[in-house]
Amino acid sequence: MAASKQTLQAQVEELQAACPVLLPCMSPTGYQDEDLLRLVASEGTANQKALEDLLTVAGSRCSSCCVCASPGQPSVAAVAENDEATTLRFTTFPRLNFSTMSLHVSKGGFACGQCRAVSDSWRLLRFAAIKLGPRHPEREELMRRLCSHFASLNRVDDALLADSDNVVAWVQEVFSRAYALQVVACNLKGWTVLGPDAKPVRHSCPGTSVALAKALLHSSGTAPTGKKRCVTG
Repeated sequence: MAASKQTLQAQVEELQAACPVLLPCMSPTGYQDEDLLRLVASEGTANQKALEDLLTVAGSRCSSCCVCASPGQPSVAAVAENDEATTLRFTTFPRLNFSTMSLHVSKGGFACGQCRAVSDSWRLLRFAAIKLGPRHPEREELMRRLCSHFASLNRVDDALLADSDNVVAWVQEVFSRAYALQVVACNLKGWTVLGPDAKPVRHSCPGTSVALAKALLHSSGTAPTGKKRCVTG
């Protein structure tokens, strides 16, 4: 029996309640513009350069992750010059709404590699399924560290945090549910991307990405002319 959009949205809201700080990405394929570079790619070279310049200036004002406050170095380069885990990249955090068939991009900021890694449902689940096990102790350690990072961010009970196996199980359950909703979202048509002002974002329109980035930076307090503050708002 097919679930209604209201039922699907209720499931999204359950996950939002369980993950109040950092929610796994549930955006359908083609809408995962975490650093806006995919979106700006269709707007021409001049707009790509304008976005990179904007993020470079804004990033120079940041020294910590907008989600977990871990120290790091901002970058807009495709390949990190330093450890990717401590590299801060501009990331958006869209909220999925099945009831309105919209993706509300109201938060954005420079996030560290760990926070970016644990916001990707499919990649984290695949990593957990393939890498965990005694044959890859270093990878299992990384997986457990990522799970602990995600659980700590979302302020789960201390009793659960005390047992790494329970933490991994909880994270896998959360991400399994998030990925299932993402799969459903991918099979639905008619999604609308909304900016911080809740107005539709026009894809392929020159200047859209720069305007969206400016609005997100302004709301987070990291705009080039604003007060230094690296939080998502």
